[in-house]
Amino acid sequence: MTAPFWTPRRRKAGLFILAGMAVLLLLFLFSINSLLSPVIARKIKNAVSKGSGGLYHITFSKLELNIFTGKAMLQDVQLIADTSRARGVSQLYSGSVKEILVTGARPFAFWFHKKLEIAQIMVTRPVISLLVLKSPKVVIKTAQTIYQQLSGSIRSVHIGGIDLADVQLSYQDSSEKYQLKELSLDATDLLINYATQKDTTRTLFCRDITTGIRNFSGFSDDGTYQYQLRSAQFSTRSEKLTVRGIALQPLPAAAFFARTKADRFTFALDSMVLDHFNYKTFRLDHFLEVKRLEAFKGSIGIFSNPNGLLAKTDRVITFPNYIIRTLKTHFNVDTLDLADFAVSYSEINKKPAKTGTLTFEHTKARFLNISNQAAELKVNPHCTAALSTWFMGRGKLDLHFNFNLTDKVYAYSYQGHLAAMPLDAVNPAVMPLALVKIKSGTLRSLDFAVSGTQKKSTGTLKLLYNDLAVTLLDRNYHEEPLKTLLVKTLIISKNNPDDASAQPRSARIVFIRPKSDPFFETLWATIFSGIKPCAGIGYAVKADPNKPLSKQEAKARAKALKLAVKTKKKADKEYQKQRKRQEAKIKSA
Repeated sequence: MTAPFWTPRRRKAGLFILAGMAVLLLLFLFSINSLLSPVIARKIKNAVSKGSGGLYHITFSKLELNIFTGKAMLQDVQLIADTSRARGVSQLYSGSVKEILVTGARPFAFWFHKKLEIAQIMVTRPVISLLVLKSPKVVIKTAQTIYQQLSGSIRSVHIGGIDLADVQLSYQDSSEKYQLKELSLDATDLLINYATQKDTTRTLFCRDITTGIRNFSGFSDDGTYQYQLRSAQFSTRSEKLTVRGIALQPLPAAAFFARTKADRFTFALDSMVLDHFNYKTFRLDHFLEVKRLEAFKGSIGIFSNPNGLLAKTDRVITFPNYIIRTLKTHFNVDTLDLADFAVSYSEINKKPAKTGTLTFEHTKARFLNISNQAAELKVNPHCTAALSTWFMGRGKLDLHFNFNLTDKVYAYSYQGHLAAMPLDAVNPAVMPLALVKIKSGTLRSLDFAVSGTQKKSTGTLKLLYNDLAVTLLDRNYHEEPLKTLLVKTLIISKNNPDDASAQPRSARIVFIRPKSDPFFETLWATIFSGIKPCAGIGYAVKADPNKPLSKQEAKARAKALKLAVKTKKKADKEYQKQRKRQEAKIKSA
């Protein structure tokens, strides 16, 4: 009789064999991570080198792997660029990372299907250096896409998200060098496969890359300004850049003017949004292309330097259309909207040693077609602006500008309307700067329309007011009764029109610009040349300014034009004298 196969002795031996196999399997499973780590490490290094065409190499001190949980960790990672292979490359990266944590990886998908699939990559304390090269770009017609370079070993790469926090970035090109801290980057849905290799809706194969910066600040090279940025964030998918908390703060006025001859500027902005911002052209070519730029709750202050050097060149360089045309940075901004801005201009009158200030509050504006691109300007050479503000916080002022961005003599035009306001509201400006105090008076309206070039401005102006009373002051702000009496009786008219039955005085403006006058001074001098006749000083038009001139008016007009030429020549001559005195003073010092 044959003994049964599964005897107690054989059963015992089988149990020992199974136990041994289980132990061996467990040992294998526990050791597989350490066995595969060097293999994975080698593949990562090869993938970076091959994927970059040998331009970049990666090193790290440690790789921890757990294939069962899909988790991996790299420590002390370094990205090294081989500069000998940088021919035709516009920029080079290098850097280091304290730790890279990979979760949700599927190693079996990679081994059996050549698909690299990862749920999340978190990067800790990355330090990145970006060097922008100015070498000519070399176009290689046979260049392969990244997918084509990887396709021999990997069919696809998919990473759900990449998170970089507290990034330090060093940037350097031929003209700039700076360091940024507290940067962040969040990339979603990185996918490299046959379908996405030429997908223009993705950036670096990602569905979206959101970058941000916080608490960026520093000082200008000469130490006269401190600049600050609270935060900025940009999304490649929405092409929207949002900036918050911008500030440019100069030294106190006395310290500032003691250190530099430049005008003193202050600037603050609560927030700014650039919509449809073409970051690719800006990053590669410094070309600023924006569909719409919106800025909210800002302030701009200009303080004219009393010790400023007089310019030797024509101050046409301050004209907006000149600045736009000659800026080295190329840009095309379709629409610029400003909301709730406060603007001020201050100047010191040295004789009374007092400061006068003009203010424009709650300013809103829309600029269209700000561009220095020849192709765009060929279609539309005009930049237009519509502004609404409160002059000295009391009178609503509406302005419309039109700048010709291609005209050789920098043609422009503007028209405006200032609504009713008390005239003594302008005393903070006219008392220090003109030594005139307006004791009473009401502005009913001010309307003007002017066309100008770098040489000459012409137009019309109508100023209506009632009960104007002024007092002339000495440098200590004391009244000068005799001069005030002469002004009241011989020069200044109390009302315009003089009475209900009279025709209002209006002005045909002719202003010939001295070369030393900057743009905003040209605007003011042009307007003021029309205000004086309406107030009774000089030639005023009583007929409809839209009708042809009569013989008497034409004669008066010719006289006014002759006076404008004489005034311009006198201003140029006086400016040259001042500049020579200033140069002599500098040489003697």
